[in-house]
Amino acid sequence: MVLFLKKISLFSLSKHLFLFLSFLFLKFFVFFLFPFFLFFFSFFPFRFCFFFPKPKNYYYFFFNFFQSFF
Repeated sequence: MVLFLKKISLFSLSKHLFLFLSFLFLKFFVFFLFPFFLFFFSFFPFRFCFFFPKPKNYYYFFFNFFQSFF
């Protein structure tokens, strides 16, 4: 066990940590952020972009959006 621990260098630990964290971020992006934005902007295209005019009442859009599920 001691010989095994001596073989693990700091570089390999940091490399594995970096790979693990990048994998977690990629997993989070692919399975949560990307479907969320795809779903959200399919209902509200360009509504929340600063370059386009804002709607007069945000609550109206959110109310219709959440009412569609019930």
